[in-house]
Amino acid sequence: MAGYNRVRINAANVHAFFSSHGLDKGTTLQIRTKLNKLNEKINDIDLQEKYVKDFIAKAKEYINIEKLTPEILRAFIKRIDVYEKEVRYSRTCGNTIVIQYTFQLGKNLARKYPEGT
Repeated sequence: MAGYNRVRINAANVHAFFSSHGLDKGTTLQIRTKLNKLNEKINDIDLQEKYVKDFIAKAKEYINIEKLTPEILRAFIKRIDVYEKEVRYSRTCGNTIVIQYTFQLGKNLARKYPEGT
């Protein structure tokens, strides 16, 4: 992210800080737990940023799409799963379709499309 300075705090720096400020072990554990969660969040945001940049780069290649080709489809779609109908032989019950995009921003964000959408 432009304009932000990211500083990763490692365990040695945290230990030195806690020692110099006389913090007890319970407080130290709470701060380390929060620190680990924040570092995980930073990693997730970094990954999301990468996916967005990858998507934008691919989208720029295909600005004027006149025909959907297998190459274009593979650039944006990772996988398409079509499931059996919930009610077998039904004319009104549609198949569930799950589309997994190549640029997904998170875990298990596949979208489900019921019939008629």
